[in-house]
Amino acid sequence: MLNWLQRFFPGKASAFSLAFAELKTLNRVNPSIPGKRIYQLLEELRASSSREFTDELIRLIRGIRYASNTNEVFQFYFPIVCHILYFKPEHEKDLIGYIIGPSFANGTTSAAEMMDLIPDAMRYIQKSDPNFMTQEGQHWVENTWPTLKNAVEQEIMALWKDLEDMD
Repeated sequence: MLNWLQRFFPGKASAFSLAFAELKTLNRVNPSIPGKRIYQLLEELRASSSREFTDELIRLIRGIRYASNTNEVFQFYFPIVCHILYFKPEHEKDLIGYIIGPSFANGTTSAAEMMDLIPDAMRYIQKSDPNFMTQEGQHWVENTWPTLKNAVEQEIMALWKDLEDMD
């Protein structure tokens, strides 16, 4: 993808713009998804961003109804969530389910498996798309994700409970 974009926009495609290029066009596929606004907020996101700023971003993320198979849902949310959590780790409980849920639905049902899956998935996807995730998102996966086993266990327990409640 980078090569394709650079042919048309030589020297203009940043790693960020490549990682989140799909967001800019989501409005065309589904007008209810404010992809351009989410892109803008992600681009402006910093550790110092205000609570109101971050709350708006998370509200917009929650409002997305990305209808697809579990693998595509995971690949859509994975770079977004990791990028946000790099800057705003206090929102882990608000967002971690977006990467655990699709993997749980695919059969990864233990915290130990999930802890291995997430960094493996990042490396696997980046082999075919080196611009899949921002450097900040990669840093979060490599350095923060390994410390979240308790949070992952809690999220998986909540998913199991949701399944039991459906019976």
